[in-house]
Amino acid sequence: QLEPSASQSRPVLLLCDRNNDIPVCLAHSWNYRSMLHDILGMRLNKVELKDPDNPSAPSKIYELDKEDDFWRGNAGEQYHVVADR
Repeated sequence: QLEPSASQSRPVLLLCDRNNDIPVCLAHSWNYRSMLHDILGMRLNKVELKDPDNPSAPSKIYELDKEDDFWRGNAGEQYHVVADR
């Protein structure tokens, strides 16, 4: 039976600044395309948005393709860059 070395048995304390939310970075990529997939449930290049104030109103469907200038210019950009524009 092998004894654990001193470095293996010592606890580790990791202090993180809350300005950098580590679990979010591990959950998904920070580019605009990935965020739309994760947050809005983009499927087949379409995003369906419902009005939270009026649930009986029909939802709006947006198709995102290469003809959409905003999508083409921002899909691969980091989310914070797109949000600042």
